Amino acid sequence: MNDYSAKIQIDNEQQSTTLHSIEKCRTMVLQDSDMDYRSTIYSMVTDIDEDEVDKNRTSELDSLVWEFLRLVQIDDFIRDELNGDLDEAMENKLSGGQKMRLLLARALYRAHNRNSSLLILDEPDKGLPAEITITIIDNIMKWYRSKG
Repeated sequence: MNDYSAKIQIDNEQQSTTLHSIEKCRTMVLQDSDMDYRSTIYSMVTDIDEDEVDKNRTSELDSLVWEFLRLVQIDDFIRDELNGDLDEAMENKLSGGQKMRLLLARALYRAHNRNSSLLILDEPDKGLPAEITITIIDNIMKWYRSKG
């Protein structure tokens, strides 16, 4: 039997290998992530229950939501098809590609809140055309670099 060892480094800093320490620095999107697609865009991205939105909503938070929607290339759809209404219940009106984009937007929102330095994406291109996937991944990488 072989003995193996490993180190985890993020941004050239040794990380503790406990599960808790790794959880604190990462955000993950699985291809079959659970999201209530009947909810509003705002609730889907922010994870804020619809009945709690009014208590938690700020203009800064709205700006962040729109920024993440832009990064995943779904902002034009929301402006054009939903008249920019983030509070309209979707009731499963979204295509597979739109659902994946919202999962990615939610991951960016979570990464922002957690100050995650690691984003793990499982098949982020599911349901998306190749050229859109390339743009989205490029946008995400630029955003991660810009946050330092």
